[in-house]
Amino acid sequence: MPLVTVIMPAYNRSATVGRAVRSICDQSVRDWELLVVDDGSTDDTATRAAEAGAGDRRVQVERLPENRGAAAAMNHAWRRSSSPFVAILDSDDVALPRRLERQVEHLEAAPETSVLGGAAHLVDFRQRYLRTVRLPEAHERLVRRRWYSCPFIHPTVMMRREFLEVTGGYTAGIRLGEDYDLWMRGFALHRFRYAN
Repeated sequence: MPLVTVIMPAYNRSATVGRAVRSICDQSVRDWELLVVDDGSTDDTATRAAEAGAGDRRVQVERLPENRGAAAAMNHAWRRSSSPFVAILDSDDVALPRRLERQVEHLEAAPETSVLGGAAHLVDFRQRYLRTVRLPEAHERLVRRRWYSCPFIHPTVMMRREFLEVTGGYTAGIRLGEDYDLWMRGFALHRFRYAN
């Protein structure tokens, strides 16, 4: 059982999915698996993902027969895994090399934290740096902001498996805001702590 399962939902991302997969293959933490779920793409997303992960048995690519949305694709992936930590990366994003290492270190040092997000560097279509987005770090500040601001940049999140099991994961059928829905349901249970 790997320490971290990275989930990557992908729909018609043939131009970017290879770079996203390679960014996980280049992580400083080696104890991971990557589950790429091609959500019924009409392009060669699945082929590009498989090519990027060729030769690395930790990279698995599955293709759903029809587009069911990111929520359904992510549920499909995390339910197949058994890792104690589940991380999200979108198929058009790139993880910095120490991302998984730093998040695992934080979660192991802070057992009260169930969901951990991070900052994100925004880049343009040529991969030129534009700015860095940072959200509040402490759970108490996230609680106060929850009604008008999403607490996490979704593709930076790492969660404890227990959080997904208790909440039931993402609500299938939601096409926009599936992450916000999940965080709000977690808030409502009053047993999970969030951090960035």
